[in-house]
Amino acid sequence: MSEEVRVLHIDDEPDFADMTATFLERENDRFEIETATDADEGLEYLNKNEYDCVVSDYDMPGKDGIEFLRMVREEYPAFPFILFTGKGSEEVASEAISAGVTDYLQKESGTEQYELLANRIENVVTQSRAEQKLKKEQAFIEQAIDTLDDILYVIDTDGSLRRWNSRLSEVTGYTDAELSEMKTYELFPEEHRESAFSVAEEALSAGQATFEVEMLTSDGDRIPYEFTGARLTDAEGRLMGIVGIGRDITERKERERDLRRTQERLNLAVEGAGLGVWDWDIESGEINHNEQWAEMLGMPPEEGVVSIESVRDRFHPKDLPESEEKTQEVLEGKKSRYDKEIRRETTDGEWIWIRTVGRVAERDEDGQPTRAVGVNIDIDERKKQKEELERYKTFVESSSDLITHMDADGTVLYQSPAAKEVFGYEQEDLVGDNAFEYVHPDDRERAAEEFYAIIENSAKDSGKVEYRALGADGEYIWTESVGKDQRNTEAGGVVINQRDISERKKKEKRLDEFASVVSHDLRNPLSVAKGRLELAQEDCDSEHLENVEDAVDRMDVLIDDILTLAREGSDVGEMKTVETEKIIEDCWSNVETGNATLVTQLERDVEADPRRLKQLCENLVRNAVEHGSTRSRTEYDEAVGHGDENVTVTVGELDEGDGFYVADDGDGVPEEKHDEIFETDYSTSEQGTGFGLRIVEGIVEAHGWDIEVTESQDGGARFEINTGDS
Repeated sequence: MSEEVRVLHIDDEPDFADMTATFLERENDRFEIETATDADEGLEYLNKNEYDCVVSDYDMPGKDGIEFLRMVREEYPAFPFILFTGKGSEEVASEAISAGVTDYLQKESGTEQYELLANRIENVVTQSRAEQKLKKEQAFIEQAIDTLDDILYVIDTDGSLRRWNSRLSEVTGYTDAELSEMKTYELFPEEHRESAFSVAEEALSAGQATFEVEMLTSDGDRIPYEFTGARLTDAEGRLMGIVGIGRDITERKERERDLRRTQERLNLAVEGAGLGVWDWDIESGEINHNEQWAEMLGMPPEEGVVSIESVRDRFHPKDLPESEEKTQEVLEGKKSRYDKEIRRETTDGEWIWIRTVGRVAERDEDGQPTRAVGVNIDIDERKKQKEELERYKTFVESSSDLITHMDADGTVLYQSPAAKEVFGYEQEDLVGDNAFEYVHPDDRERAAEEFYAIIENSAKDSGKVEYRALGADGEYIWTESVGKDQRNTEAGGVVINQRDISERKKKEKRLDEFASVVSHDLRNPLSVAKGRLELAQEDCDSEHLENVEDAVDRMDVLIDDILTLAREGSDVGEMKTVETEKIIEDCWSNVETGNATLVTQLERDVEADPRRLKQLCENLVRNAVEHGSTRSRTEYDEAVGHGDENVTVTVGELDEGDGFYVADDGDGVPEEKHDEIFETDYSTSEQGTGFGLRIVEGIVEAHGWDIEVTESQDGGARFEINTGDS
């Protein structure tokens, strides 16, 4: 037992409990002891924490150890519980056993008792873990058998059903209790029973047989089934009965071609299992095996027994010495099992890799091995895959990005050599450490949330996460990471791709500083100008002041667009499912549209940052309304105010691909200008800032989408945003 063992010790004397914990942890460094002073506190600890074993005193105020045991058994029927008491008597021991105690130990005066207690703890925990593992394995096997679409059955030598899966009950309608009282032939019509007996005899004599028969349900219905049965023997070859499967062939009877295809798939599945079973009689040197084993070693399948010498003759000369050495270690009892990868020669003279695993099954009275059993597994393909992985490793090790392989709890299992270039660490420096210990405290929670998000949903990659990580020189470095859950692959764990973005962060900082200057140093005098302009308009009426007002308004819009570009850049926040039609309607109400008309033809939602998608749509709507008209800005403002402008803006879904478009019925964009309109200094309006469409393009690129300008059906401009969601 190498794992940590957590023990909860309940004793009403704190000093004794602390001393016991000290001695137990000294006896076994895998022990972690926590103490409680009474039964109620102990039960509270059990409900809040995970432990491997409970050690409890008997004589305690309030509830004694037996009462505490009964409380534990109500919630944890099989939990290891050791009664460690100074009040020993047959009555106490008997009562403890009746209450379900795992072990009973009386306190002594010397320190030797702690060694004995440590042994008892290790024994009960080892046994408990083994039982839990066995239960899980048994439950897994039962579940696997019951999920089969086919009927799995075992027939005893007297014709009664010995074992079956739930499929038999589902098909026939009989309960398990009814099936246990039936003979197998009762499941078939009387006219088919004689042939069923003949096939059973054939299976017993020839080893395997297949036949088609109609099976009777409890309601009297008949279902055509194909049953395949084989002899079931023990290790000595003694007959135990027949084991097999039954398959519904209703469709197969109707379509013969489907029958052939299904049979081919079945044969391929059996052949592709890659498992050969062997049984070695050490005294005679003979090996009993199944056909798959013989085929794997290039021997005739019909030879049911071969000699150990003929097997060794097919092993590669370079592998044979080590194989014989390992075999001898198992035979001598130095190791419990044999597990070796070795090359063997096929009938064509080719060498393939197999893995052979075995153990001694029987020994004589003198301890000498008399029989060994095991399996052979074809691992030639796996070896080739390993070579492919080695090539991939070469790629990883030559990459400038840092590749980190971590366990599901964040423990570093491997780092590529780029660790030196990115962080200054040697490649092995962080192996065994928890990666989150090297993340800046302010960024740790955010990085951990993204990491565990892909653990919970292995089907998705993590989004890009930016955080600061500690370098070897003690300074924090800005990095960008993307993770992938690989726990279901041969590699296992989680793979993180990480790169240094320090320079980019410096640029972003400069942009932010610039945005702050723009916001403060330009907006303040602009506010003053607005106020003075309003006062001037109250004092006098001049057409020049109207031009000043237009200029001030234009400066206000320019500052907003510059701040959007500087502060937002190409970043997006949390992605959510957004109802596109609702976003468009909200944008329409936020933009000055006057008498313009909105036509929406949207049904599909999109994955996006809602706030940034709204910015994108507002800019496109504003652009369509303002530029869909052929009038000047002044004329447009007047038209909007007086209601004689009728621009129609249409928003709909793309016919091909995933996404949407925003179109108008104005004069459109000349084809030669399609590539220029997204530049920051391009605008066809005297009042336009030239930033609106550049902001749109930045948001599109930040989401990983594409944008293209084309001509609408009415000859106006049409902006197509391809989101690629499907």
